[in-house]
Amino acid sequence: MKRILTIITLFFVSSLFLLAQVPQKLSYQAVIRSAAGTLVTEEYLEVEISILQQSENGSTISPLYTEIHTVKTTSNGIINLEIGTGKTLNDFSKIDWSKGPYFIQSSTEVDGKSVMVNSQLLSVPYALYSEKAKYAESFDEATLQKIIDARVKAIVGNMNNGENQDDGKLPGRFSVSSSKSVRFSKGNLQYQASSNTWKFAENQFDTMEENNLHASETYTGWIDLFGWGTSGYNDKFPWMASITDTDYGNGFNDITGSEYDWGIYNAISNGGNQQGIWHLLTRSEWSYILSSRKNASNLKSNATVCGVKGYIILPDEFELPEALTFSPTTDYTTNTYGAKDWEKMENAGAVFLPNVKYKYSLSSKVQLSGNSSLYYWTSSCSSPIEAQTAFGSYYERHNGLAVRLVTE
Repeated sequence: MKRILTIITLFFVSSLFLLAQVPQKLSYQAVIRSAAGTLVTEEYLEVEISILQQSENGSTISPLYTEIHTVKTTSNGIINLEIGTGKTLNDFSKIDWSKGPYFIQSSTEVDGKSVMVNSQLLSVPYALYSEKAKYAESFDEATLQKIIDARVKAIVGNMNNGENQDDGKLPGRFSVSSSKSVRFSKGNLQYQASSNTWKFAENQFDTMEENNLHASETYTGWIDLFGWGTSGYNDKFPWMASITDTDYGNGFNDITGSEYDWGIYNAISNGGNQQGIWHLLTRSEWSYILSSRKNASNLKSNATVCGVKGYIILPDEFELPEALTFSPTTDYTTNTYGAKDWEKMENAGAVFLPNVKYKYSLSSKVQLSGNSSLYYWTSSCSSPIEAQTAFGSYYERHNGLAVRLVTE
């Protein structure tokens, strides 16, 4: 019963946000079967979701919006996702829900064969569109938003007291000094400006890539590359575009333990949903994990997980799952794990840092670096214009790098 109530509540929270504005996300659930009709259970799949619009005369259906999700099916073959939060180059908020009919098309690949499902999107978006118009006549926008924010806060508070709260922690413990250890978050930090929501990526190998080029105060997509110390504290916002490096953080010092740290200042929606739970590692703490803790050289390696290149770090106490191998190496092929094998590694405590591109400005144009590597911020600065990264390099603070948080 607790689980059923949680699912209903999550859908209600989404509906409240939709009521406040043109729909920003829609809950979506589907059962995945193979071409032979058998359920596809507990597997990671890449699912493409498209919103299709039928022409006025009904003769053609054209795609308006397309996004990609990486999701894991349940033991019953079910996938759950939120349309409007996937990887996309489109703008979900631009869909005019009054001009239907609309259809949802979902497609994925199972056992090398394409599986596609089309279904008409019926009452939910249109009812929400009408509700918005109705309530807008009774309240001004600011008052309506306050009412909705209060209701959402109450619902989320109740959820946080439930047994199914997502704390976002991976199981392994990693020593960062002789007397202190931490646990990593389940994915890189992500942010959606339109709803002012922070969350951890659903999978350790997820990155948002091109989305980061569209960062703005009103952007409805998710970004995961941030200028140093852009937690939102003291008007240091995640979408900042200044190329003056002293504009980032407090301008001169480390952000260790300060509210410029994303995890200290913000409640992470799928990481306990309270401020102060998470924080960045310092450069010296990263160095301890990578070089100084017991057996450090054998607990790290380049790897490829679910087709994504990156870096695996194993916890202090690690037991290799049966039938799997792990060898420290600089290549990306020796340690290659598909979805099922990676799930075993993750359950044993393994952390995966996906290689990412970093964001920078050139001639007032925001761009992504040509190469992908381990561009991850620490809380340590190196000068008034640079900050340190997890693997020892230095980058100008206005550059957008990835963030992986930890908790004690």
